[in-house]
Amino acid sequence: MFRRITSNNKDKPPIWQELYNRWEDHIRRIQRSFFYIINSYPKIVYAAMVSSILISLGCFFYLPKTKKDKTQAPTKSLLSGFYSGMGSIAYTASATKELFELQSIVEQLVRKDSLTQQDSAMVLYVFERMQKIENSIINSKMPDTLTHK
Repeated sequence: MFRRITSNNKDKPPIWQELYNRWEDHIRRIQRSFFYIINSYPKIVYAAMVSSILISLGCFFYLPKTKKDKTQAPTKSLLSGFYSGMGSIAYTASATKELFELQSIVEQLVRKDSLTQQDSAMVLYVFERMQKIENSIINSKMPDTLTHK
C-alpha cells in the first residue's frame, strides 16, 4: 500500500564514513600506538586504571563537600534579564502609542479656528504628559501608569 521513498543520495557515503576516509591515516596511527602500548605494558596499564579508580573513590569519600550558604541572595537567572528586557520593550511600545495619541489630540486642537480656555488647558496637559513620558523613557524608569488621569 505504501512505498518506501528511497533517497537519491545512494552513491554519497554517510558523514562518518567521509570523516573516517579523510582522517584514516591518523586514526590508524593512533590505533596502532594505543594497541602497542596496551600489549607491551599490560601491568602498567592495569595499575594506572586501578590507581585512577582508587584516586576517584578517595576524592569522593574524603574530600569535604562544599555546602551552599542558605543566606546568600538569590542570583538572577538568565530569564529574569530576558523578562525585564521584554517589559521595557512593551513599556516603550505603549509609551510610543500614547505619544502618538497625544500628538493627534494636539493636531486636532491646532486645526480649530479658535481655542477656548478648556482647549488651552488640554494643550498644556498634553505637553506636560509628553514631557513626562519622554523623561521616563530617557531615564528608563517606568511610571505608575500610562493612562490619562
